[in-house]
Amino acid sequence: MRPYENTKMEGESMATTTNTQGRQLARNTTALTVGRLGSKVLVFLLVRFYTAVLTKEEFGTADLITSLCNFLIPIACAGLSSGFFRFAAEARSKQEMSDVFSSGMTILALASMGFALLSPILFAIPYFSDYVWLILLYVLCANFHYLCSDFVRAQGNYRLFAIQGLLNTALNIGFNLLFLLPLSMGLTGYVLSVIAADLITSLFLFFYCKLGQYLRPGEASRTTVRAMLRYSLPLIPATLCWWITNVSDRYMVTHFWGEAQNGLYAAAYKIPNILTIACGIFMDAWQFSAVVAGRKATDTETQEQADERRRSLTAFFSKIFRGYGAFLLLAAGGLILLTRPMAMILFDESFAEAWQYIPVLLLATALSALSNFVGSVYMVECRGTATMLTSLVGALGNIVLNFVLIPDMGPMGAAVATLISYLLVFLIRLIHARRFIPFRVPLIWLSLNFILLGALCTIMTLAVSGWIWYSLGLCFALALIDAPYLLRSVLQLLRQRRQKT
Repeated sequence: MRPYENTKMEGESMATTTNTQGRQLARNTTALTVGRLGSKVLVFLLVRFYTAVLTKEEFGTADLITSLCNFLIPIACAGLSSGFFRFAAEARSKQEMSDVFSSGMTILALASMGFALLSPILFAIPYFSDYVWLILLYVLCANFHYLCSDFVRAQGNYRLFAIQGLLNTALNIGFNLLFLLPLSMGLTGYVLSVIAADLITSLFLFFYCKLGQYLRPGEASRTTVRAMLRYSLPLIPATLCWWITNVSDRYMVTHFWGEAQNGLYAAAYKIPNILTIACGIFMDAWQFSAVVAGRKATDTETQEQADERRRSLTAFFSKIFRGYGAFLLLAAGGLILLTRPMAMILFDESFAEAWQYIPVLLLATALSALSNFVGSVYMVECRGTATMLTSLVGALGNIVLNFVLIPDMGPMGAAVATLISYLLVFLIRLIHARRFIPFRVPLIWLSLNFILLGALCTIMTLAVSGWIWYSLGLCFALALIDAPYLLRSVLQLLRQRRQKT
């Protein structure tokens, strides 16, 4: 066979593999969207209920408690909340699945006991001394839920994964209505509703999916346990660094400006959470597709097969980055434009001034989502240390900027510090991660998006004269440069479905 024919066949093979991966990603994303979007919308619409039932101080304190719990979750499970899925998705046979699940549960049990023994330290922190029992239950139930749900997701059962998310949300809402209205439990009820929902959902997954058949603690492989810990332990500081970038500003706002201002800042985060929810749905599906695309076809894979797999993986990353980035940046622009009317609908009057922080936080959220996508390269390549170091840079930058900006600018300084920190992490990862998987990045297109979104944020926040017309013009420009990428991705998916049928 002539060389050019070989090249042609390899190109066709790579295109076929990429198309198959794209169809699988689309199916998983669709299942998650149908199953989870409705529930997330319900939670989002409850923001007005929360801001009406809880005072600014209660809302701010509840936010600090849940933020601390999210800080402690990776510590209390030795990083498995971030690393367990990576190994579960690679398991093929029932024996391998049993090995991974048993090893994960063994690590979780030991780490949880250690956390429980050390939890009295929290009594020394004035903000949390009355809520140590809540924090302990929140963290333990959340970690149990993470492992059960991630194991189901790693098996590719995305419909059930979406259903359990819907169940979790329904339980959360039901307990909130019970604890906050007839029982009048205030912020204790707000946090307790999350705990009860996580515990019941975890038990549902464990018994409905018969996860007990995979649980054999005495047969947990030391090799698997060591491999999990080697990958997951560096993710603890990585996750904590993201927590610092996400949440440390709220503690500093509370310290410098009081709980009421932090309550406004916490409420402002609720609209950017729309973008976080949408990106989270996609990333749940993407992580599975990326790990499966990157794993060896067989244990006896030849060098030629490995090279073909790497080329296909790079093409897959390039294709998805363009489509996902276009959707993400265009959605951020649309939400920034709608900031004021959405704030009027969703916030109680006492929280009305929170709208001014939302545009900057929306742009920061978009950068965080792009950073997470690029960071999925480290997950595929099993490089937890790289995840940790890049996250550390963002966390340190965020702390420094918080101390500089918050005393004078208040919550707005916190929002700007978060934005700059995420931008820094994204740029570092974009340069470093592409050494492992050199996917294509249209730099001119990306730069134009950042410039237009930055201008849109400035105009909306300052409310300059004629802001609505300037904002509409900028959003139209965003649509012009992003729509082609989105349209191309949609047409490719439609073409692939027609070819399959």
